[in-house]
Amino acid sequence: MRTPFIILVVWLSIASPPAWAQHQHGSPAAATDAPVELGSISFPNSGSTQAQPDFLRGLLLLHSFEFESALQAFSQARKIDPDFAMA
Repeated sequence: MRTPFIILVVWLSIASPPAWAQHQHGSPAAATDAPVELGSISFPNSGSTQAQPDFLRGLLLLHSFEFESALQAFSQARKIDPDFAMA
């Protein structure tokens, strides 16, 4: 009676990929030196014209789950325009 259960448990543990195998360390943007294609966006805001490219890049990176790169882009926009609250 216990043998079929044990066989089932062993089979499931072998057949199921472990969760850690699905986790990727680092981001695709960090994995290569090639530029990442993010698409385009129109997002009117009150930031300065000079801060817009970094802010929009940060927004696109944020929506691509590239959180570290997005933070860097938003920081750069904020450095250009310290009063830009959205950055």
